[in-house]
Amino acid sequence: MSSSRDAATYRPDQRWHLLCQVIDNFGDAGVMWRLARQLHDEHGCHVHLFIDQPEMLERLAPKAERPPVMVSRLDDDAAVGQDADVIVCGFQVRLPQKARAALKTRQRCPPQLIQLEYLSAEDWVADGHGLPSLQPDGLTEHFFNPGFSADTGGLLRERDLLKRRDAFLADPAHKFQWLTAHGILPDFPDHATADTPSPAGRPLLASVLCYPSAPLLSWLTTWLNQPALPPLHLLLPGADTQPWLQSLVPLAQAHPHRLRLSPLPFLPQTEFDPLLWCCDLNLVRGEDSWLRALWAGIPWLWQAYPQDDAAHLQKLDAFLTRITPWLADEPAFLAWQRALRAWNQTPGHDANDLVAWLQNPCAAALSRRLASATAAHVPDLASSLMAFAQAKRTA
Repeated sequence: MSSSRDAATYRPDQRWHLLCQVIDNFGDAGVMWRLARQLHDEHGCHVHLFIDQPEMLERLAPKAERPPVMVSRLDDDAAVGQDADVIVCGFQVRLPQKARAALKTRQRCPPQLIQLEYLSAEDWVADGHGLPSLQPDGLTEHFFNPGFSADTGGLLRERDLLKRRDAFLADPAHKFQWLTAHGILPDFPDHATADTPSPAGRPLLASVLCYPSAPLLSWLTTWLNQPALPPLHLLLPGADTQPWLQSLVPLAQAHPHRLRLSPLPFLPQTEFDPLLWCCDLNLVRGEDSWLRALWAGIPWLWQAYPQDDAAHLQKLDAFLTRITPWLADEPAFLAWQRALRAWNQTPGHDANDLVAWLQNPCAAALSRRLASATAAHVPDLASSLMAFAQAKRTA
């Protein structure tokens, strides 16, 4: 048995079927693919991912880079559940009717049915985690809720992720090599900028992955109106999937020595982490990129998925409440809270809060501490899911 696998839960014949629908922005598919890969790589599971748009997976994980995880189209005729030990329905995906009917007649070792919910820090997450739900057709499903405390399903994090991050950051040459390999040229290399360097030093390198409603233009305008602040170099991953960023082009043209835009193609998951590690600031959204930015330990701002009833602001408040005991004595914590609320357009907060936080000299230390504290207090989701399924099977 490999030492990287958990002896308490490892079974070399364990077969997992994961179900996923591509809703928007690749987020659901990204989470389910990370889970599939980790179950295979770290726990030795035979994993079969059923996804309604398997062609979308090529952007997240090109076939040449994939481990031996089976991928099939999720439709009414999908062979879901056949010989499976565990079935995980991601984000309220329902089992196809034919599959449900077949499971009802399966006499020997019926699979565990698990509903993997969206990530949240709200109180209901722990309250509902692990609860059974008897369905009208007689099948029982269990809720598995990711979260930010030990009494939830935890967070996706590969066992070697933080070590890989630290090794990358330990040598500045890694950053230069990655940026160069992706066509990112030296910052503002023209003669005019060289003669008039910024009073605040080198440009701030930031990655941008946001929803259309993000107050990006407001922040940039406020920043550029303060000449003492450093230039900004924005890396735009998956620029073709973020057409709203085209509105920044006129601003960059009006400030050629203060704002630079570098569009990037859609990056596979194996390249997304190094992108975050290269930057001074990461603007992220949703769930998957949010967690990757948190683990990067570099200053970041998260944009929750906007909702008409402002429920996303409640999710933000719940997250900040959950991590307050870990960061309450951090000098930059209050400024970061204000910046997060400004980024999510909470009434009473604006672009000045964003600028103030980015000028805080303790911002980087806060981000590093949050990554370490979260890893210390919150279990790894894949390992928790393995243990959960095993406990239900032997109960």
